[in-house]
Amino acid sequence: ENRAQTEAYLGDLWDAFADQVAISRNHPRADLDQIAAETMILRGHEAAAAGLIDASSTESEMLARLSLATGREALATPRLLSLRQYGQTRPAGTHTRDRIAVIVAEGVMQGGESHLDVAGAETLVSELRRARTNDRIKAVVLRINSPGGDALAAELIAEEILATQAVKPVVASMGDYAASGGYYIAAPCQEIFANPSTLTGSIGVFGVLWDAEQALDEQLGLGYDRVETHPHATIGNPGFSMRPAEEAFFQQNVAHTYGLFLRRVQEGRGMADSIAVDSLAQGRVWSGRAANTIGLVDTFGGLQDAIDRAAELAGLGESIRIELRPQLKTPLVEMLEEMTGARSLSPALAGAVERVEELRRFVPGSGVYALDLSALGEIE
Repeated sequence: ENRAQTEAYLGDLWDAFADQVAISRNHPRADLDQIAAETMILRGHEAAAAGLIDASSTESEMLARLSLATGREALATPRLLSLRQYGQTRPAGTHTRDRIAVIVAEGVMQGGESHLDVAGAETLVSELRRARTNDRIKAVVLRINSPGGDALAAELIAEEILATQAVKPVVASMGDYAASGGYYIAAPCQEIFANPSTLTGSIGVFGVLWDAEQALDEQLGLGYDRVETHPHATIGNPGFSMRPAEEAFFQQNVAHTYGLFLRRVQEGRGMADSIAVDSLAQGRVWSGRAANTIGLVDTFGGLQDAIDRAAELAGLGESIRIELRPQLKTPLVEMLEEMTGARSLSPALAGAVERVEELRRFVPGSGVYALDLSALGEIE
């Protein structure tokens, strides 16, 4: 079953990629399939001959062509704008108080504050609340690039989205992936934008309780004895395996969270009932293309398309300002902080610690998670 959904997802990715190349290069789609099947890597002149690029040239030749196209003298060191800088330019004379808040949920969802690779519920709830109460902000775009994470964190964010949407439009914009908890927070939004290649869906949850009793006994010869005031006082303690009644309780909690997830999707997407959602759920991942077909996504488009739609829903003109939130630490600051707290470890131990820390980043403790497990890779 996992192989089937992976093949379907990869097929959708290829279709989206090939269709876009066929349109942008005015190239027959069948020819692209033939090139992919019969060649491995094309050299520059071969790609030009196949019509995949316009020309194969050196940097100096490219600068000369730019000079000719712009009618300006070629400079030894030309002044260039990055694509990001170009996208942030505004027409001259653009002055307005009206703003659209772009709130970014990037990384694994956890409680607490956001930082690089972590979408913290405390930060995102605060940003949504701030956008809701700020009269200058007329609409919100929630930019999601997350495989999910802590189910409670996703629910707290979803609740704040609903409260904000009661006051002003909230539009979701999916990045490379918005799976499991990432979809959980997209579902309540008024409209959802995604790319055909976006990985989304994975509507499902799982629970984690660390059980080290057997490992401690077999590997270290350590054993614990229970001293309890009540029968289930040690539930969640990794030194003791769960009793059958405790396992049943934990399974009920997982089922309850899954039911809440289904209800959020049902209400947000206007589906008939949770049974209809369950047929699309059960942890299955979908490409953006497939998600659009089955109603999990409204429209294909990038972040700018979502911003334009939010402005339209809010009744704004072209003269708007974009406010990007939250303002996180730069990679350099994060790196310096990590360096100041670093310790010297043997290569083997350092590798083990790195893997454990990676696992802790996704699953920081016991609890119920709405997380796309493919983000974890292979776990030994």
